[in-house]
Amino acid sequence: MMTFAGKCFRITAAIACLGLLVGCGGGDSADQGPPITVANSGNTSTPAEDSAAENTASTGETGDSTSSSSPSSSGSAPTISDTGGETVTFKGRVTIDGTRPELAPLIAQGDPKVKDEVCTENAVPDDSVRGEGNGLADVFIYVRKLPDDVDVPPAPTDPVPLDQQGCRFIPQGLFVRVGQTLLLKNSDPVSHNVRTQSFSNPINQIVKPNDQEGIPVTYEREERVPIQTRCDIHTWMSAYHLPVDNPWHAVTAMDGSFEIADLPPGEWEFTVWHGAKGYIEKSFEFEASAGQTVEQNFSVPASDLTK
Repeated sequence: MMTFAGKCFRITAAIACLGLLVGCGGGDSADQGPPITVANSGNTSTPAEDSAAENTASTGETGDSTSSSSPSSSGSAPTISDTGGETVTFKGRVTIDGTRPELAPLIAQGDPKVKDEVCTENAVPDDSVRGEGNGLADVFIYVRKLPDDVDVPPAPTDPVPLDQQGCRFIPQGLFVRVGQTLLLKNSDPVSHNVRTQSFSNPINQIVKPNDQEGIPVTYEREERVPIQTRCDIHTWMSAYHLPVDNPWHAVTAMDGSFEIADLPPGEWEFTVWHGAKGYIEKSFEFEASAGQTVEQNFSVPASDLTK
């Protein structure tokens, strides 16, 4: 007679096998169905889940009596200047301290071991540490804690595309608002799947070849740290995105620069995060008044960016 534990084991194994079949193939003829809403049961997460998510992600005076700030992990306090207007701007750069890691291509051009020709028409670079000069691209800067009583504008109605081109995710880093559509597209002539590693907002969708209409996905709640996105069919593919509940965020450009405009005056707390490093700054705080610009640079040791 099978014990209760044995029955549970067989049911769990069957569910796991079904998940693998859905994620790894057989999707070309599948009906994509209606738009997908991504949410966990009850639209909440437990303290343990939030703590686990953050654990996986982490590997002075200004001269103005109405403004304050705390030094960054780079050891310097931000510069706060009066630039006029009714809102606050937060800007700066994220740079690499030391020699940028030299990363070999993930897939060599013409690699005969890769079955899909579109993946080898050009070499597939390692996008985990991108940038120009000493700048670090694809760094997420986002609100960790909103000021009290701040009015949050509604989410935009325009969708945010996440494409797949040459067996790479494009872009490497993006934000999407809660309630806004994330559009999963595919510019390649082969199938991909989009699978996220998330505690509360999992996605696992096959995207058909040359699908420019895309699969719409909508998040119902924000995440604490950026979500890694992978393709199980082409296992080297990786990118990050983050669902948020406000418009005040930025992904650094190739030179490492960022600018977040139109912040309401008040006390702000931001997180600075990168896929290869984790937290660059888990909690960066400042207080600014209307018409002020807060400028802060962050630095990452080159040794922290190697796998």
